[in-house]
Amino acid sequence: CAFQFHVWRFGEWREIIVDDYLPVIDGHLAYCSSLGSPPEFWGALLEKAYAKFHKAYEAIETGNPLNALTDLTGDVCEHYSVRNVTQLDLFHILYISYSNRSHICCWLNKECLKLKGFLCHQKSQKGSRGTGEEFLKRLMIVTAATKFPMLDGNMLSVLRIKDPYCNGQPLWNGDFSS
Repeated sequence: CAFQFHVWRFGEWREIIVDDYLPVIDGHLAYCSSLGSPPEFWGALLEKAYAKFHKAYEAIETGNPLNALTDLTGDVCEHYSVRNVTQLDLFHILYISYSNRSHICCWLNKECLKLKGFLCHQKSQKGSRGTGEEFLKRLMIVTAATKFPMLDGNMLSVLRIKDPYCNGQPLWNGDFSS
């Protein structure tokens, strides 16, 4: 089988065609693997197309995820550092971005993480590759930003964040975790 993908580069979409032969080690996908059941292969095929576009898998092992997002979506990507941003300002940025249908990603960083109730696992989860430190510095996806009215007249700001690596296990055990 052949699969067709498009990558945005220098103002135009470039077509990439790949076959369904994926690199494996000991019967397991060597790179992008599915955590779900049954296993899905679209991620590994997309990764193969992106590696082909960059001439090798090694060329995409490191780099700026924002560049990859631009290549795969054709969208303009921006980076915000949250070190000196108040919670209210950060939520406002995320809320406006979500309202404008932006794709929002964030990275957990153990040194910056100050949220009460967040469980920082010290070792990798079953089926994941890498060390515990890599587990704590990984991509998360903001899937919703909204405000709920409270009985006292104030608004409660809420973000919904998807962790593609948690296998459905909640990592938050604070308020609203049920």
